[in-house]
Parts: sequence; structure tokens; C-alpha cells
Amino acid sequence: MSDIKLKSERERPGVIISFLRSQVSAGFGNGLDFVISCLFYQFGQLAVIATFLGATIGGIVHFFFSRFWGFKADHMPIQGQAVRFLIANIGGIGLNMLGVYLIHDLLQVHFPVARLGVSFFVGFFFNFPVQRWYVFR
Repeated sequence: MSDIKLKSERERPGVIISFLRSQVSAGFGNGLDFVISCLFYQFGQLAVIATFLGATIGGIVHFFFSRFWGFKADHMPIQGQAVRFLIANIGGIGLNMLGVYLIHDLLQVHFPVARLGVSFFVGFFFNFPVQRWYVFR
């Protein structure tokens, strides 16, 4: 009886494939995040606020790419995933803001370099594991 799985569950990608797909999904979200962050920063917004705005918009794009393609988790109700993603995204945004503050504001690293470095670090070590085993379980 435990061998019976729903078709959509059997089609969900394994860890390596979902990692690779999630990186592509994150690439779209992070690309948008980066452009928006840099635009807000260039137009005079504080680096931390620009990071928040970019990460929020990029996170929404990332959610939909991940749900339908990266983790193929559209067999589960979207409401629970959206709530879990929001919780995880708040954590990720907080880590991005903290990282930008430490690297850009305290260490005086150029904003785009700090923003990209922090984004990759948070994406690899926080976002993927949380999304794979919590958001899109």
C-alpha cells in the first residue's frame, strides 16, 4: 500500500534535479531582484530598503517558477505553500538585508558586488534547503 503514489508525486524531481531547476528559477527571481535593487539604490534609496524591495518582487517571481517547474509542487494547495514561502522569504530577505548591511555598509564593498555575493550565499545555504524540505515538500 505504501508503494502507491499519486502521479504528480512520482513526477516530482529528485534532489539534484530540483536543485538545478531551483537555481534556474532563482536566477529569474534574483535577476529581477538585482535589477530592481540597483535601480532603487541608484535613485537614492537606502541600500537596505532597495534590497528589501528587490528581494520581495524577485521572491514572488521565484515562488511561481519554483512551484510549477523547479519543484513541480503544483499538486499541493497553493495557500499552504504561499504561507510557508512567505515565512521562508521573510527569513531570506532578513538574511539578505543583514548581509548587505555587513558587507556594504560596514565593510564598504561596492553595492552591486555585495548584493550579488550575499544573494548567492543566502540562496545556496538557506533558500534551497528551506524551499525543498519545507515550502514545497
